[in-house]
Amino acid sequence: THTHTHMAAKYTAEQLLRLSKPTLVNGSWRKPALSARRLAEVRKAMGDDFPLPPKEKKPMRDPKPRKFVALKQQRLLDIEENMKKMPAMVEQFRKERLQARHAARLARELLPPYHLSIKPEVKAPKAPKAPKAPKIAKADRPT
Repeated sequence: THTHTHMAAKYTAEQLLRLSKPTLVNGSWRKPALSARRLAEVRKAMGDDFPLPPKEKKPMRDPKPRKFVALKQQRLLDIEENMKKMPAMVEQFRKERLQARHAARLARELLPPYHLSIKPEVKAPKAPKAPKAPKIAKADRPT
């Protein structure tokens, strides 16, 4: 680290800053001449005499809220509105259910029992297959 103190004394603040940044040369980026580790060593060796100001620490941003959080208020309003409709919906459901039960009961009473209404399936007999033609040996085939 002794050599790094000489390096810091040799360069101005602007030069140190420029050497610690990557540079664009002919369309491709080159690594900084003075790496972050080396710059930290120089900063540590020089202490308060270091010409560059300390790096700013930016506070972390709050994470983006999840979608369900944004939609929760509207969802609660929808639930409240739908709960007001609930007694009518329950009544309608019970009416339909009762009608379905009456229809099923009528069907049981008026129609013949299930096992009597089923007719046995009569399968048609299969047609006999035509006999296959005998195979002809290669030697006997016409060319």
